[in-house]
Amino acid sequence: MVQSIVWGIVLYGVMWFLLHCIGKACWRPVRVDPVHLILLTGNSQGTIEWVIRSYVFWHWIQGKSSRITCVDRFSVDDTLSILTRLQGQLPGLEVVTVRDENEMWNEVASRSHSDVRRVWVMDLRSPNRSIQVLS
Repeated sequence: MVQSIVWGIVLYGVMWFLLHCIGKACWRPVRVDPVHLILLTGNSQGTIEWVIRSYVFWHWIQGKSSRITCVDRFSVDDTLSILTRLQGQLPGLEVVTVRDENEMWNEVASRSHSDVRRVWVMDLRSPNRSIQVLS
């Protein structure tokens, strides 16, 4: 009888310790990410959702919050509807629509002077353009 009670207490202690360790390993507090991603879009329906979801997932894995601003230059395909749908699902996503190239770069310049350490600008309008890191 006493032996069963002792084994029960030991088993309870081991289970509590294992669950405590698993909880510490899996549930980390969300840290503020010092990187702000600015996406330049224009008829980018084929790549926009994959890029945003990959960025958000990668930051979620690292325990960081993600901040994304999409600057769209009047897309005529489904880019804006995809962005609107994603904006309802992802809290760190902001969508801005501009009329011309100058207004687009002015918007990028105004967004890059924020409280973040680095700003990444990714141009999805052309496959030849790549990521530019500002500041």
